[in-house]
Amino acid sequence: MESIRTAMLPIRDLMHRFPALLVFSLLVALPTPSAWADDRLPRPAGIEPNVGFWLRIYTETDGNSGLLHDSEHLDVVYRVMRFPEGASQRSRDRIIDKQRGRVKVALRLLAAGRRSGLTGDQARILSLWPKGVSNSTLRRASKHIRFQLGQADKFRAGLARQGEWHRQIEKVLKDHGVPRNLVALPHVESSYNATAYSRVGAAGLWQFTRSTGRRYLRIDSVIDERLDPEKASVAAARLLRDNYRRLDSWPLAITAYNHGAAGMARAKRRLGTDDIATIVKKYKSRAFGFASRNFYAEFLAADQIDRNPERYFEPIRRNRPRAVDRIRIPHFYDAANLAAALRVDLDVLRDHNPALRPSVWNGSKYVPRGYSIRLPAGTVTAPAEQIFASIPASERKSAQHRDRLYKVRRGDSVSKIASRYGVRESKLVSLNNLRSRHRIRVGQVLALPDSAKSSSRRVARRALPADGVYRVRRGDTITGIAARYRLPEADVVAWNGLRNRNQISVGQKLRLAPLEAPVLVARAPESSTTTQSTRADSTRATAREDVPEKPTPQREIAAVTPRPVPDPIAPEPAVELVASVSPERSDPAADAPDEAVELEDPQPLAEPVTDTHDHGTSATAHLVAALDFEVPKRLGLEAELDAEAEIDGSPAANASSDDETTDAYAPAPPDPSQYAVRGDGRIVVQADETLGHYADWLEIRTSRLRSLNRMRRGSTVVIGRTTKLSFTNVDPKTFERRRLEYHRTLQEEFFGAFVVTGTQTYELSHGDTLWELAHERYKLPVWLLRQYNPELNFAALTPGERMIIPSVEPRRG
Repeated sequence: MESIRTAMLPIRDLMHRFPALLVFSLLVALPTPSAWADDRLPRPAGIEPNVGFWLRIYTETDGNSGLLHDSEHLDVVYRVMRFPEGASQRSRDRIIDKQRGRVKVALRLLAAGRRSGLTGDQARILSLWPKGVSNSTLRRASKHIRFQLGQADKFRAGLARQGEWHRQIEKVLKDHGVPRNLVALPHVESSYNATAYSRVGAAGLWQFTRSTGRRYLRIDSVIDERLDPEKASVAAARLLRDNYRRLDSWPLAITAYNHGAAGMARAKRRLGTDDIATIVKKYKSRAFGFASRNFYAEFLAADQIDRNPERYFEPIRRNRPRAVDRIRIPHFYDAANLAAALRVDLDVLRDHNPALRPSVWNGSKYVPRGYSIRLPAGTVTAPAEQIFASIPASERKSAQHRDRLYKVRRGDSVSKIASRYGVRESKLVSLNNLRSRHRIRVGQVLALPDSAKSSSRRVARRALPADGVYRVRRGDTITGIAARYRLPEADVVAWNGLRNRNQISVGQKLRLAPLEAPVLVARAPESSTTTQSTRADSTRATAREDVPEKPTPQREIAAVTPRPVPDPIAPEPAVELVASVSPERSDPAADAPDEAVELEDPQPLAEPVTDTHDHGTSATAHLVAALDFEVPKRLGLEAELDAEAEIDGSPAANASSDDETTDAYAPAPPDPSQYAVRGDGRIVVQADETLGHYADWLEIRTSRLRSLNRMRRGSTVVIGRTTKLSFTNVDPKTFERRRLEYHRTLQEEFFGAFVVTGTQTYELSHGDTLWELAHERYKLPVWLLRQYNPELNFAALTPGERMIIPSVEPRRG
């Protein structure tokens, strides 16, 4: 120590004499982002058993095997299980349940104090625990038996795929000051699969959810940049950097990638430490489950393998980076026409531009103006201006395609719909990415080609009531009433002295003509000799029943909105909006099919609306709003849009009436959720929604909604309860349109990647939470559970209630 003090004396003298030199020296000595990014990340001894467990999962067991283990002590592995080749998921579940049951019986016997006269298997299970293990520990262990599927085959394939992106991702991480070790994170998230899609809606190499992704990426009905490895990598680096700036700890920042920065900040605050081992062991929260608790250990295992893969696998042939050219598109173009002009195969163009959604490739949307198309290097030899100048003017579009949509009703089939709208069945199947023309479900929303004609079956025209007075029914809007009787909305408002056209009440009487005007009533069918003038009068007095403007299920106050304004953020609506019908309604045209609806495709803003609350990112943080921190979530949509369809959730009721279902897959029941804005400006909270979503759709700050609902920061919305909204910037219809598009997209993405193959029943018990059931036990999005259990109150699940659990498998082919 004396020598150190002596050595410090000259430095002190220099500090006084040359302060500028000291500042310069400190600046040189301080680590730059690239310097500290090279440091190894902390690997506490307390989580070493967890790291070892994930090394086994990633290197020793493949997708046809796995480990039955204790969920709290990962070094306790009861069984190494291997399934028969070709076993279905249901068969696997039965095998797992059988083995779990045997282990549970043994643990309970040991927890009762038995230590002698044990069978060989019972003695082996006891030997897995430390000598002198207590009965209470064993009793607790009997409730924490978990199975983890192996991933060695996926990890090895990911190492090969990684070659295409490794260098580029390393550069992105370095540029953003993120530890280069995090190049291994996509192994945990997606096995380096750029097209991966999880059961809870996360997508791409880095598994962004839509909510978190929209903070950094464009995600709409035309472009999903989560599937663009280059842009998604930049977004992931930004998110990780933002997490670190908030938490000042890389282990916490990495865990926040899964659990959310707000959740990790709360854990750090409650325990008074940023030590990841302490937090993993001691932090208690319903949302901080197995996946979040083990996320950092998973990453460390992946990083260890990524640094030395030859230690664990045979030599791997890495994919080579692609050499590409980029061309910016000056107009909207049909993808097939663009491919022809560029003299490149359409499949090649699609393969090089994964962010363009299926709607672009099936022709229902154009390649958007300003988009930078990627092509194999050397494909295009002529100047881009020359190529685009050679494209006929008729193929250069100035605006995006409009959507024409049809919602499937009871008795519909693909052949019926195609015939009704004059389109080929094959076109309808391809446009909607249907797996089979024999399988559509009631409430499903189908896109129609631009060439589709109007429905050949028209809805009956309406005559004015005899007394000229209309009584408002559930689901009515001023827009819908005016359209039904072909009356100007402004006149209906004026005749009734309405101060707010956006609010009318069920049972309210509305005049449909000025007081001094004669009222035209319904007449008997006219003969062919009826004069043209009489026809004109009749036409003016009646109207076909167009699709009502908005859904308003199960409410007593009907909210009415003016015509929609251009939407600067959300993509075009994805549903046909149909009002609910009162039980007493007896309309001769009620069973006629709805007309297709054309809807604009507005472009999103260049900059997203500021979102002031935190989102989690990975598949483990997206399931339910009724938790102790806010995370993005997923949900579904269709049934409440059409009460006329008398939807039955059973597979038989959903089947087509004239097309036999040849598929073994079980159709999903329609969604029972309510998405309409009530007359008092409130909505019922649905799964996978947060205040951040509402603020985004309303173009306001989250703090405004917190104030409006008297919610403290950190509190969250709860599924099934109501939340008050502010429509100062956006009218209710626009909000509903954005909300419906969000939920429809979630459904489309899920059913594009997975199929429901059957169901099972689970009886709720004490201690069950929606988070654990959806994410931990069954790994399903909450909206899917909601569809199969419309009678359950998800805000207050009760022990003893039975929940229908759909069995889900990835699509093949």
